[in-house]
Amino acid sequence: MIHILRAFILFLGLVNSIVAHADTTYVYCAVPDGSDWDWLVDRSNNYVTVEGSWGRYTYSDGAYFNYFNVSNAQYQSVNSRCPLGEVAQPGDRNTSSWEVFNILHLDGSIIAAGHKNINGQNTSPAFRL
Repeated sequence: MIHILRAFILFLGLVNSIVAHADTTYVYCAVPDGSDWDWLVDRSNNYVTVEGSWGRYTYSDGAYFNYFNVSNAQYQSVNSRCPLGEVAQPGDRNTSSWEVFNILHLDGSIIAAGHKNINGQNTSPAFRL
C-alpha cells in the first residue's frame, strides 16, 4: 500500500510540475505517415489547443525528436475528435516540424502514434507544408 501511495504522490508531483510550467499548443489531425493533415477545430471553427509541456527524446547517437506531454484524458479528448484513420499531433513549436504527444500515465508514459521528425546526426528535418 505504501508503494502505491508513493507512486501516486510522485505522479501528482509530475503533474504539478507540468501544470506549473504549462505550455499551450495547437492540435492537428494527421495520417500517421504524414501524407495528409489538417488543424483540429471546434464547432465554432476555433483552433483546438491543449495544455502540457514540451520535452525531447534523445537517442544514443544524438538524434532526437520533440514531444508534448499531456495526460491520457487530454490526449483521448483531442484524438477522439480526429477523423477515422488520423491521429492528434501537437502543432506549435515555433517551427513546422512534425512532433508527437507523450501520453502520461500513473505507471509511465507512451509516445503516441504519429509522424515525427528525427533531428540530429545524419538527418535533415521534413516540414509540414
